[in-house]
Amino acid sequence: MIWPFRQRSVNTTNTSNTNNDQLQQIERLLFPPLENHRTRDGIDYCVDRSVDTNLHAALIDLEEGFVDEFVLKSIKDSVDIIEQIRKILNVHQQMVDDPSMLVVAPPVK
Repeated sequence: MIWPFRQRSVNTTNTSNTNNDQLQQIERLLFPPLENHRTRDGIDYCVDRSVDTNLHAALIDLEEGFVDEFVLKSIKDSVDIIEQIRKILNVHQQMVDDPSMLVVAPPVK
């Protein structure tokens, strides 16, 4: 992956100062409430806009070789939400020295 064009800050911050309002804001971003709808035929259904569900659905589509504008939008929107959360928490990766490149690896579980 090529380093994103967005400029990232290099400060570090102690996140132990996260307050309840910030946690609620993060929860709303990651896991918004289900949206209840009804079709014209009277069939009830829910829309789940949570980040994990969107990423999971996009992953399934990618694994099945299906890529369309909705898969790409799901991934892009999920990344945008994660970046919003990073700003709320004021958490930034600290670069050591001046690296020539950044290697992106899977998260550690």
